[in-house]
Amino acid sequence: MAKMTIKANRDYITIVLDKVTGGEYAIPEFQRDFIWSSRAIVELFDSIIKGYPIGSLILWKPESEKFKTIKDIGGISVANSESYADQMYILDGRQRITALVSVLYPNGKNYNHLYIDLDDMRILYLNGKKSIVKANLLKLGVAYDTYELVDFLEKLKASTLADTLKKEYADRAKKVNKTLLSYELGYISVHGGFINDAVEVFSRLNSKSTPISPDYMLQALAYNPDSDFLFAKEISAIQLNLQKYNFQGIKRDVLLRCAYTYADIPFIDGKVENLLKMKDELQLIMTQVAENVILATEFLFHQCGVIDYRLLPYAYQLVMLASFFRWNKEPRPDQIKELKKWFFYTTYSAYFTNTSLSVIREDIRRFTDYAKGGVSTPIEYNDEIDFKRPDTLNLGGVRACAFVISTILQHNLQKDNAHLEIITMPHTGLKNIGNSFICTSREDVETVLSWLTEKKWIKKLYDFGLTENLAKIYGEGEEERFMELRTAYLAEQEETFMKALLFD
Repeated sequence: MAKMTIKANRDYITIVLDKVTGGEYAIPEFQRDFIWSSRAIVELFDSIIKGYPIGSLILWKPESEKFKTIKDIGGISVANSESYADQMYILDGRQRITALVSVLYPNGKNYNHLYIDLDDMRILYLNGKKSIVKANLLKLGVAYDTYELVDFLEKLKASTLADTLKKEYADRAKKVNKTLLSYELGYISVHGGFINDAVEVFSRLNSKSTPISPDYMLQALAYNPDSDFLFAKEISAIQLNLQKYNFQGIKRDVLLRCAYTYADIPFIDGKVENLLKMKDELQLIMTQVAENVILATEFLFHQCGVIDYRLLPYAYQLVMLASFFRWNKEPRPDQIKELKKWFFYTTYSAYFTNTSLSVIREDIRRFTDYAKGGVSTPIEYNDEIDFKRPDTLNLGGVRACAFVISTILQHNLQKDNAHLEIITMPHTGLKNIGNSFICTSREDVETVLSWLTEKKWIKKLYDFGLTENLAKIYGEGEEERFMELRTAYLAEQEETFMKALLFD
């Protein structure tokens, strides 16, 4: 590590925020996006009003490097920071600083949302674009600005409230103002070093003991001020593009693993350093990763019934499929068939649960050989298939996901605009095979709800695992027998369908 000096200090929150909006303290572009929820913002201000510490910022003055910085913080345009010779970058504290600016400064994104109730001194997050005018509600941005507070107190004085209540509210409002203006924010200033040193300092000094995520660490370490490329933003862009397949919630780490495959090592062993060695190729790699992930997701959606990321049995399956499409943009029908077999084999054999890492490493290499045309199958199959019924249909369990996607595939429910919804019969206990219906559209939901209400059977109900005989049993009030028979019927349907797919 290069020579660095580290010093702890404190300053009034007003001074810190003035330096942020004035550009003296800047947020580098490679920082994590603002992700705090309204609840997190409320908790932050609740701590401040109660005088609790909110953690220290980490400010960094590099040895010589210059970075592009964020020009909009919480809806407020910040001054040009390049004029400061001693400008410091905020390494830790981006979420807190953004929340503070967005609430305390006029035109901030949360300026009209955060209030304190002068009756019980609770912090409230209120929706709506305009200010809420109530004698007991004090906007925190108004409390922060003494001139605005004077106007609030004048209006309070002219109100029709009882004098004792006016005085109580006024005293509390003044106390809030004093608390905000006198609140001290701790910070650790780090001088010297380069970006890799700064990342290590962040990891060690991070005030909330929250390690920097690998994709944002890579974004920082690979950052080039002469380029618009930001690694973590590329991950976010891929997530956004997966929205049409209901895969936007896929974890960032899964997409990072897709990039690791380009380091020509088993992705389960991938590390930031592996991609950092390919720093000059990262932009091209992420362009290809984005394309491959889309192709893999399309395959899962249309060929395997995985119409939602929550239905993906194993994240590794997406990573490996993306690596296949790296070598095969337009796979042959026999390859599509083989990939489906591999997907359901690894699902029903609980492969990624029951297999050792050393074997998985070798099978990843074999899968890559298959993708390149070196072997005829992506894995060595055996007969260890588990068709045991899932206890519940709560997504997250591999067996529950397997049942749902096999049902979707059996009945061709994976329409282009499919969205998963599982309807559970009222008053029948936990969601399971016997009392649930897999729907992928609003029309599906209406069909099922109509039957549950009117008990009128139609052939369309076959798609939801309901025969005419089962419908009759339920209509006669034999709910327990209905659920027992329907569970057995659906389990048999699933096993027959999957055996034909796997062993044809």
